[in-house]
Amino acid sequence: MIKPSPSSEVINALPNIQRKKYLELGIDGGSTFLHVRSEHKVGVDIEPKIKHPNVLTMTTDDFFKKYPMKFDIIYIDACHSFESVVADYNNAVIALNKGGIILVHDLVPASEEDCKYDNVGSGTGYKFLLYLVMHCPWCLGNVDVCSENHGLTIFSDPKHVHINEYVSHHSLTYHLLQQYIERNMVNMHSHKNLCLIAETINGTITSW
Repeated sequence: MIKPSPSSEVINALPNIQRKKYLELGIDGGSTFLHVRSEHKVGVDIEPKIKHPNVLTMTTDDFFKKYPMKFDIIYIDACHSFESVVADYNNAVIALNKGGIILVHDLVPASEEDCKYDNVGSGTGYKFLLYLVMHCPWCLGNVDVCSENHGLTIFSDPKHVHINEYVSHHSLTYHLLQQYIERNMVNMHSHKNLCLIAETINGTITSW
């Protein structure tokens, strides 16, 4: 029996989740995908550890190129490199129905050791959140981050993010992210409170 992940609890708190079109990028062992209560869900993973008729074995880039589908909720937990998280997020923005939301996992690593390498542990995806804090602070009003669960983040009004090529990725450090969090420049919540926030998000419901 695969236990449900904390992320699945947050996703299931979203109103009318059963009727929402749901996409999950990065299935791994299915602890989130299998427990999300959407009746219309699709999963993508380059090496899924579960077999499911709605799980496709391919890269996330290939999925978006091959299947121009629209979704109400997109959960990103695939490759954890900064570049991959940015690409998945921006592709997800295009694939969202009006009023849809995006959730991204692993944006606040548990420790510096947990984010030294691109796709080990939480990877370098945290740099995406830090980039938003430093260069797109106007969008943070619609971004809610869990202080637990490796920084599961809800984007309730997601917009395309352009990464300035002149910003050095090396300047986006774990310690700098922690400093911004300590200064309350990121909307941080407990897992329980993030579930309560999820309950208040009203998006559209589309039919297949």
